[in-house]
Amino acid sequence: MQELLRNDALPYAEFYQRPGETLDYAFEWVGFLAQRWFPGIPFALNYAIRPRNPTGFQYVVTTAGLSAGAPTSPLSTEPIWPTTATTTLTDGSVTWTCAAIDNTSLASTISNSTWSADSGVTVGGQSLVATRTGVLVAAASNLADGDYYVRNPVTLASGVVKEGVLLIKVRATKL
Repeated sequence: MQELLRNDALPYAEFYQRPGETLDYAFEWVGFLAQRWFPGIPFALNYAIRPRNPTGFQYVVTTAGLSAGAPTSPLSTEPIWPTTATTTLTDGSVTWTCAAIDNTSLASTISNSTWSADSGVTVGGQSLVATRTGVLVAAASNLADGDYYVRNPVTLASGVVKEGVLLIKVRATKL
């Protein structure tokens, strides 16, 4: 079965911060790690996905088959996912069962997270909780206005390294 992953878009965000300030930032990686539904694709028994619009549940294949829609059609849309545990949905020849979220609907989990920053800003208080990485970013009190990159490479359990990026726009004037 082919690997059903999204495109290679990774977490990116821009924020303003004043010289001398320390602020808390985080990335939630679940949207980049979740296995997703695609139209006209074969899904194997017990394969689990998370919908693009979160419902608070994951959906597990209980009858293998081909999902509805054409793989190349821009008009193919996800099914309307049920939001009651154990409820089933027929999608093409696939039967999905609504279930509590767990890691089986992730392509991988995060095994390691680090943060680094351009000179002028420093990072500390790094954290990793499940699929959320966090960091405190301190801008030096004498830092000139400028744009500073803070990088968050994560190592997935699969060994693959992905990197999220924060652009911290340091400005002395009122933001």
